[in-house]
Amino acid sequence: RALRKNTCKLDEFKNLYSLISYLLKTIEKKYVPSDREQKISKAIEYIAQNYNKHICNDELADVSDLSVVYFRKLFKDTMGMSPIRYVRMFKIKKAKEMLKSDYSSITDIAFSLGYNNVYEFSRDFKKCTGISPSKYKKQ
Repeated sequence: RALRKNTCKLDEFKNLYSLISYLLKTIEKKYVPSDREQKISKAIEYIAQNYNKHICNDELADVSDLSVVYFRKLFKDTMGMSPIRYVRMFKIKKAKEMLKSDYSSITDIAFSLGYNNVYEFSRDFKKCTGISPSKYKKQ
């Protein structure tokens, strides 16, 4: 009997954890209508192809055939961040890949990502990751 009671409690905990896990997974997934995604998809493609250049909201809005104000609102609602922050995060993601490889210097990485100087790159990198590019490279 004691063994059976313990088994029942374990089943209850299993079911409870399954329910909690399911709820957490559904909370993480944010519903985004496909028409919103389609409206900003051109901008996201443009960012992926031109991340090594200076990109501004005007360019991205033009690519998406939307007004700047509406584009920024739509992008933020869809992606959860501003377009310029997305560009910065995309560049930092590329920088991490370059730092992991045997790409030359941090200065070269900064210029290849479209930064005007290494200080601006280092500031953005540290703001996004919490550590400097040189520390990241050493790790």
